[in-house]
Amino acid sequence: MGQAVQFRSLPLMAILLGVVAIVAIACGSSSSGSEPTTVPPTQTPDVSALQQQLDLARSVWEQNRPVSYELVLSPNCFFCAFNDTDVKIIVTDNEVVRAFDINTGEPFLIDRGRITMTVDEMFDWIQTALDNPETKRVIELEYDSELRFPTTVSIDERVGATDTTLFMAITEFREFTESDQPQIIADLEAARTRWAANMPGSYSFDITWSCFCSYEGNITRVGVEGDRVVSAVDPATGAARGQENGGPSVSFGDLFSQLSDALDESAARVLDVEFEADIGYPMSASIDQQVGAGDATISYRITNFKPGTQITDLERLRSELDSAMFRWFDSGSQSYEFVFRWECFCLPEVVTPVRVRVEGGRIVSTVNTVTGEPIMAPDGLEYRTVSDLFGWISERIARNPEFVALEFDTTSGYPISARFNPIIRLFDDEQAFFIEDLEPLDIHEELQTRLDDARALWASAAPANYSYRFNWQCFCIQDFTALVTVAVEDGRVTSVIRVEDGEPVSDQFRDDFVTVDELFDRIQDAIDRSAASIRAEFDPDTGLPTEVFIDSDVRIADEEIGWNASAVTELE
Repeated sequence: MGQAVQFRSLPLMAILLGVVAIVAIACGSSSSGSEPTTVPPTQTPDVSALQQQLDLARSVWEQNRPVSYELVLSPNCFFCAFNDTDVKIIVTDNEVVRAFDINTGEPFLIDRGRITMTVDEMFDWIQTALDNPETKRVIELEYDSELRFPTTVSIDERVGATDTTLFMAITEFREFTESDQPQIIADLEAARTRWAANMPGSYSFDITWSCFCSYEGNITRVGVEGDRVVSAVDPATGAARGQENGGPSVSFGDLFSQLSDALDESAARVLDVEFEADIGYPMSASIDQQVGAGDATISYRITNFKPGTQITDLERLRSELDSAMFRWFDSGSQSYEFVFRWECFCLPEVVTPVRVRVEGGRIVSTVNTVTGEPIMAPDGLEYRTVSDLFGWISERIARNPEFVALEFDTTSGYPISARFNPIIRLFDDEQAFFIEDLEPLDIHEELQTRLDDARALWASAAPANYSYRFNWQCFCIQDFTALVTVAVEDGRVTSVIRVEDGEPVSDQFRDDFVTVDELFDRIQDAIDRSAASIRAEFDPDTGLPTEVFIDSDVRIADEEIGWNASAVTELE
């Protein structure tokens, strides 16, 4: 802690599996020196005697209770999540105003029950055990010799059950008094000097407030330029924070001034403060703004300090985007539908959820999910395929926005949401989109039926030996796309002759000409690969696939291929 104050060390007892081991810890002349009351496991506790001790101790405590104090509470039990956690608790006006793990510095939830007790609540806990001797059993009690607060408490919460003993020890206790303030003033001035010497031109940080207020527990990411706050946002969503949900928008200069004002004001008191060791900014503080008044203490904790107002790690996001794009393209999804929604400061019709249908990598319909009617995309906010949305995200990241939040589907990689805020200090320029209910489509179902029927027709009507005319349709050399006559005997291609000059095709292309059965196989393969687009026409009498066009991937240029087939003739 920045205050470097001395704590009063108190005795600590530990019990394990119902066997009480008492270890007295004495630190100088401030040790309490009081004798503990310990009840052996086989002995029935004298509830009356324990009650007298409790009443006497509580009376002394209530007569001498400090307005503000802090303590370190160390629990030990076999059935609780907070076992062996040392928690510093700050209390003012008999209310816990701040609690944090002294090992990690992380805030501790005040509503976690006994782990964030005031001294009075510890008395209440002991009283509850004494009031219910049939179900609870007080094993050990020890009180401070001066203020008489409980320093060691061990209670079996469920008599007869196993491992239900809860042990609590107050290992450190300090009353806040006016004598603390000079040390805090010295620490403040030293920290302010370090900050003035090291303050970056711009910076950002997360601040979490603890108070009796509407923004209790909310995290706000603050951006500062010079010593002027330029942004205050929710770090999870990028949405702007206001006083009502984010607390005061403050720079570190403001926090230094707040501490100085509290130290100068006789009615206020700085209870606790910690400064960063190297550059001096205030990492946490608790201030009683009106000593003696209820609910007047405010606390905060600073985390995630970064020089510069760029509050998003764009390099990390680029890496995540590349990984998600790879998963999406690797999935081969080109036909699907999803619900898409823009979020912006726009007209209601712009942010209406829309069901987008994509077939073969192209949008074929956009439908208002509320009315079921087709809807046109607004100017500048076109509806996009998933592949195009990846491009849109990449383009926005390239502009170096101050805030970006992206979420991708963990399996196929499509973007579930994307949020952008180009310049946080400007209002109404945020933009986001959301994708829900993405489902793949089987767009070749009708073609599969027609293919099966045509194949069956060919199998029943085709001669064993036959010839047919054929030419490829593609971005290929002329020798490959020339019209030819293909002869098939006993299920094998026996010749491929160019119609134009009666010459065989070159050996280079000979194996590219196949039987009609293999043409059916090529169509089936395209269906199985979920090709982006397949068009096929079949002869109604023979089933021959007469006109076929296959575009495997709309993202690749000039890889389309097709053919024309006709004039089936039986060979002798």
